[in-house]
Amino acid sequence: MNQSRFILNTVKYRKLILSCVLMFFIVWLAPSSQALPFGKNNDKGFRHKLLNINFAGYSWIVRSGQGGPGPNYWSSSSESVWIDDQGYLHLKIRKVNNIWYCAEVYTPHYIQYGEYRFIVEGEINNLDKNVVLGLFTYADDIHEIDIEFAKWNVEQAYDNAFYTVQPYTTQGNSIGFHIELDTTLSTHFFNWQSNYILFSSFQGVGVSPQTIIKSWIYRGNSIPKDSDHLRTHINFWLFQGNSPSDTSNLEVIIRDVQQPPPLGTKIDYQESNTPAKIILGQNYPNPFNNYTRIEYNLPFSSSVVFTVCNVKGQVIRKIEFPFKFAGENFIIWDGKDNSRFPVGTGLYLYTISTQSEMQTKKLLLMR
Repeated sequence: MNQSRFILNTVKYRKLILSCVLMFFIVWLAPSSQALPFGKNNDKGFRHKLLNINFAGYSWIVRSGQGGPGPNYWSSSSESVWIDDQGYLHLKIRKVNNIWYCAEVYTPHYIQYGEYRFIVEGEINNLDKNVVLGLFTYADDIHEIDIEFAKWNVEQAYDNAFYTVQPYTTQGNSIGFHIELDTTLSTHFFNWQSNYILFSSFQGVGVSPQTIIKSWIYRGNSIPKDSDHLRTHINFWLFQGNSPSDTSNLEVIIRDVQQPPPLGTKIDYQESNTPAKIILGQNYPNPFNNYTRIEYNLPFSSSVVFTVCNVKGQVIRKIEFPFKFAGENFIIWDGKDNSRFPVGTGLYLYTISTQSEMQTKKLLLMR
C-alpha cells in the first residue's frame, strides 16, 4: 500500500516537473512585445513586435498589426518598408494573400516645437482615390498636426491635399487645396510654435515664389503643446480600408525628414546657425543709388513682410513672402516705390516682420 502511494506521488511529481519545464520553454520562446501608440484612432492594448529602422538621423518604429486609420493591416516586412542605398525611406502598399497591407513609421521619442520638413519623391498628386499619404505629428486624435494627400474616395475631387490641426471638425481647423506637380520631387513643411502653425508646400527642394504651391497660417485654439507628447509619423494607407482601384502608384519615397531634436533637448542656435530672434543686418551699400542688399536671419521658417517707410511713417514699398526658411536670407531693394508717395534722396526705415516679431533699421537713398 505504501509502495503504491510512493509510485503515485512520484508520477504526480514528475508530471508537475514536466509541466513547469514546458511552461518555461513556452514563455522563453514566445516573442517579446510591447504596447505602443499607433497613430490615429489609437488601438490601445494591441501588442506587436517592434522593428526599428534608422532614417534621417533618428530611429523610427515600423508599425505592424491591425488598426486605424482605416481600419487597416500594417506590415513591418522589408518589402513594405525599407531604406535604400541612398538612405531614402520607401513605403509601399502591398497585397499579400488577398489582404492589403499599409505602411507606417513613427519616432519613439516625443517631439518639440520647431520646423518639420518632409522631402517626398512620388506622384502624390495622382494617388488612387482610396490611397492616403500622411506626414504628421500625433499624440491622440485631438493633439495632431497633419499634412495629407488624399481624395477621400472621391474620384473627381479637386482638393487632393490638406493641412489640418485636429480636431478637423472644428471650424477653421482644416484647409484643402489642389496640388499639381511638374516633377515627382516636392517638399512639405510646417513650423509648429505655441501660438501659430505655418504650413507650406512647394515643388522640388528649393523655395521661391515660382515653386510655392500653398502656404497657410493657423492661429486657432487647437494648437498642441509640446508637453502633449507628440511623435512624428509618416503613413501610407487606405481610406476606410478600401482596396485601391488604381494599383500603379502604391509606393512613395521619403528622401529626408528634417526636424528638431527630441523634446527636452536644448537647441544650440550658434551650432544650428539660427538665432533666438530675428537678426536684421544693415543694408549694403549704404548710402546707395540703384540697389541695396538687406540680409536677415530668422529663428524659424516663416512668412515674411518687408516694408520701407519714409520718416513720416508712410509705407512706400511693401513685399510679402509667403514662406522663408529659417536661417540666413536676404532681399534686394531697387529704391523704387509701389505707392503714391514719391521716393527721393533721404532717410528711410526698412522693416522685416514675421508672425511673432519685427526688426527695423535706417537706410540712406541718394538720387
